[in-house]
Amino acid sequence: MDDEQDYRTRVAFRLVLGAVFLLSLAVLGYKINEVGLAESYVDPIAKIPAQDEAVYASTAMHMAQSGGWLTPMFLGRYAFYKPPLLYWVAGSSSKLFGPSLWALRLPSLLAASAIATLLFAWMWRARSLAAAVASCLLLVSDRLFHVLARLVLTDMLVVLCIVIAMACVHWDSELTRRRSLWILGGAVGAAIMTKSVAGLLPLMMLAGSRIGLKRFAQVCGIAALVAAPWHVYQLLVHTRWFWTEYVVTENFTWAVAAPEQSTQENQLWYYLKRLAVTDPLLCLAAIAGIPAAIRGRNRLLAAWIGVVFLAFLAFGYRNTSYLLLLIPALCLAGGYAPLPWVFAVLAAVKLITLPYHAEHPMPSVAALREYASLHRPNDLIIIAPDDEFVSSTLGLRHVRYCFFKTNPDSGALPLDFRYLGVTVSIAEFNRLGLELPVFRERLAAFGLDSTAPVATVILARDPEELRVLIAAHPESDFSLPAGFVQFADEKHTGWNRTAGRLFLLGLSREAAR
Repeated sequence: MDDEQDYRTRVAFRLVLGAVFLLSLAVLGYKINEVGLAESYVDPIAKIPAQDEAVYASTAMHMAQSGGWLTPMFLGRYAFYKPPLLYWVAGSSSKLFGPSLWALRLPSLLAASAIATLLFAWMWRARSLAAAVASCLLLVSDRLFHVLARLVLTDMLVVLCIVIAMACVHWDSELTRRRSLWILGGAVGAAIMTKSVAGLLPLMMLAGSRIGLKRFAQVCGIAALVAAPWHVYQLLVHTRWFWTEYVVTENFTWAVAAPEQSTQENQLWYYLKRLAVTDPLLCLAAIAGIPAAIRGRNRLLAAWIGVVFLAFLAFGYRNTSYLLLLIPALCLAGGYAPLPWVFAVLAAVKLITLPYHAEHPMPSVAALREYASLHRPNDLIIIAPDDEFVSSTLGLRHVRYCFFKTNPDSGALPLDFRYLGVTVSIAEFNRLGLELPVFRERLAAFGLDSTAPVATVILARDPEELRVLIAAHPESDFSLPAGFVQFADEKHTGWNRTAGRLFLLGLSREAAR
């Protein structure tokens, strides 16, 4: 009789968790197709859109279309700014369901729903049903969690890996079961394959558990089995580019020196301010629940919160999306708060205030889509682009971007795109035939036997240079702000002057000659 009762309890528990997963999926995925790529604000305070979403989506789509699953590419060049796990799952989803917006975002959406389910199970076992409901609703009603669950970005996947790792330690603190070791090590390895060094955070959090040195070493070994093969392959096959971009630029220059910042605010103030402004309810619930968590000697939760704050202070570049690493831990702390049903009801009400619409609409994208439907054989040069690289996902023959920069020679990163010819001046672009052999040789020295990325970015010192650029390239199409219409010439045909932009259609290559 007891065995039958235990079986029924387990079945009921799993059914409830299944319902939580599906409800989370429905809430987080509501109207997901109505928000275009890069049309959400990752930082609503500084009004910073999710530009990287279009870049990552383009890379995932390229993998799905070309079959080059091992080496990520973006606009003809190697793209080693992140490991490939997001591209693999988003590209696989795109290949399975078609290159639609929801298919590309499906992995993030599934990961977010899984996180909500894990937190619900964690708090139901640790506290009560009321605490589980409160933690889950605090999570799905958090603005940042909601936004990042609906984007093609790495953040939700790496947080899922961290939550899996922490839940594994919570339920088997000494890792006595072999399955726990493999799940924990696999989660750490997957986190590294998603967001590089940020994937090491769970290992630091293990300091808050009773795991022994032997078990810790075993976890590290399993993580290495998961993450090392791709890293070793790239280091052997694309040695110079991989080392310069992935290791030196992404994991050292940006992490330590941070040459560019979106704001000059103090590190700690930057994150605390955005946390308080975007979700005061979660902050209140976490503060109310921390005393009970302390009384319960919840060392793992304390280690989670402490390690993330140390990471905030240590990492040079500030990005609001990094707060997502902290959100689930705060929701768990909120589950310890008194009167959990009150917080659950308030969080449920807050769901209606979340952004289910485009916060950063880009009217020019519709014009770009219409242009793409023309299937023009010419290159398209987008002057002063305002599409956040969405154009890179539209299947255009060859798209180039022209930005204004007063001093084009300043601020070179270790992977110097000016040296490689990926970024050129207008003068260099106008004599590209002469420059191309030099750029080809330099790219080959970095392991890329192609000139496809040459002149992806063109830098103009001032608007007057545009007159020279347009006149020198009758074989190219142009998209430029409508205020620059005076730079049009008789060799280009004006088309579709909408959304504050004008398209100039060039001659065919044969006619241009």
